[in-house]
Amino acid sequence: LWVKRPAIPPMLERRFRPLYTLFVNKWYFDQLIDFLIVRPVKGLGRFADRVVERYLVNGIVVGTSSLVREAGVAVRDLQSGLLRGYAALMLIGILAVGLYFLLRAI
Repeated sequence: LWVKRPAIPPMLERRFRPLYTLFVNKWYFDQLIDFLIVRPVKGLGRFADRVVERYLVNGIVVGTSSLVREAGVAVRDLQSGLLRGYAALMLIGILAVGLYFLLRAI
């Protein structure tokens, strides 16, 4: 049509304007996908960045590192290299295991 009869395509475009607009815009499929999927996922991503990442994830990371640091300080004091300290820890461990089995039997 475009080569042999170039007057027909513009005429068909005017006559079937709603269909032409629908087909040119690819049935508005891109706009529908943008509205139903892309925008909600972008919003969820912004929420995750602003709230979840900043408060939850960073809080877990900072809290875990603080916990490990404090545990290291506590263990450093216990590991003095003196035999009596290790013997006391072993005795406390044995008593804790014995107490566990004693209370479990009740």
